[in-house]
Amino acid sequence: MYRILVVDDERTIADSIYYLLLRQTQWETEVLRTYDGESAWELLTHCKADLIISDICMPGLDGLALARNVRKAWPQCQIIFLTGYRNFEHAYEALQLGNVRYLLKTSDYDQLLALMTESLAAVDELRARFTQQTLLQAQINMAFSLLRNDLCEHLLQGKMPGVAVMDELAFDIDLGRSVLMMLYRMPPLPKEQDAAWKTDHAQKLFLHFLYRLLLDHDIQWFYGERDGALICLLQPRTLTGTAMKELQGLVWESLSDMQALIEQQTGQIPTMLFSREPVSVADVPELYQDMMHAAAQYAAQGAILKIAMQEPAVNIQRAVRHAIRYIYRHYTEDVSLLSLADAVHMNTAYFSRLFKKETGKSFVDFLNNVRMEAACRLLRDTYMKVSEIAEATGFGTPKYFHVVFKRYLHTTPAQWRDQLGKAKVP
Repeated sequence: MYRILVVDDERTIADSIYYLLLRQTQWETEVLRTYDGESAWELLTHCKADLIISDICMPGLDGLALARNVRKAWPQCQIIFLTGYRNFEHAYEALQLGNVRYLLKTSDYDQLLALMTESLAAVDELRARFTQQTLLQAQINMAFSLLRNDLCEHLLQGKMPGVAVMDELAFDIDLGRSVLMMLYRMPPLPKEQDAAWKTDHAQKLFLHFLYRLLLDHDIQWFYGERDGALICLLQPRTLTGTAMKELQGLVWESLSDMQALIEQQTGQIPTMLFSREPVSVADVPELYQDMMHAAAQYAAQGAILKIAMQEPAVNIQRAVRHAIRYIYRHYTEDVSLLSLADAVHMNTAYFSRLFKKETGKSFVDFLNNVRMEAACRLLRDTYMKVSEIAEATGFGTPKYFHVVFKRYLHTTPAQWRDQLGKAKVP
């Protein structure tokens, strides 16, 4: 199937060529026509053509300008230029564009068909070449992937990869320095028609997100696949004391965004595990085993956790209970979700979701409820000033205390105290 576009501001010529091409039976074609360059270009932005038969001289966007636009967007498109006179200056300029043939409007139908035969043969040749290049590139990518996974297998077995393989893959991780390790794994999908596509698409999204994240930072990284999981090793190029910590913070705080993107695109929630501390390359096999154990344990929950070697992964219910106990003991202080999540080695956004799932309330609502209970007790049982109660219950400023109190009880602290018949503060 070939798509052919006819463009000429002389409608009789455009129509006659259009109907001739509709009647021909030599090729299977889809024939389109427009009567000016602007309309042709607008049409081409929505559907590419294999061959354009166009007048050169047209008002507005002429044939040469149209061809230059087409050549930038689709260099393989073939063009036959029509002209009503022997303007060799135009012909010379047109031929410089490449994939262009030139025909006088006085030529007969057989001459047009002869040029079309040449043009469409060129289309076939380019298509065949593209197919060969695509197959070759696929073979190269497959070989590259096998090499990369082979190198990953060596690292996970505690073996140092060969220099030739490292050079072939442009592997620039310094094996003598520490690395941060990350493991990505999708949950097992039910056997459905698009399960393989979802897994592959999610993996590509993850790698693309990570690549874009690290693009503007001086980071060297490597990834490989084993047992249905992606293993990533990250290392800053610079040797400054803060570089590794900055890299850890950059990736750790982005994992929830990665997870949300993958869930939105595929409907599946991956598990992502991150090394709590930098490790030597020699320790990678042991950390890998710990991470795979944790990934299997939390596969259905889409966990985002920090993992340390020889330390069991945190129990989710226990972590939430620990957070609740901490809130009750320290609600008078500056309690933050970040500090609590860090204490149980979880990503902040992930811990926030878990907390709400286990308690039915967001972290902020739960904390405010605890503070409100304490504030109401003090309003009822003491003669403390409202400003003192605000400070004593962790709200900080009286203004913020009023805002929260009114949101929960639809009245102010002073009005609530008056409703109880509490005596005025002496």
